[in-house]
Amino acid sequence: MKNVKLSNGVEMAILGFGVQNRFYYLRISRILDLIFFLICDIINYERRCLWLKKVN
Repeated sequence: MKNVKLSNGVEMAILGFGVQNRFYYLRISRILDLIFFLICDIINYERRCLWLKKVN
């Protein structure tokens, strides 16, 4: 139950922060998206390399 309350509190804090500072919130979300996409690209790149090695 404590974990649920904590996560809800964090969500509320994030939402509150977003409402107060929309510009900064959007910037942070964009940065997180970029990091997420970079990680995905790295994983996909590694998979492609492995696939190329298998083909060759």
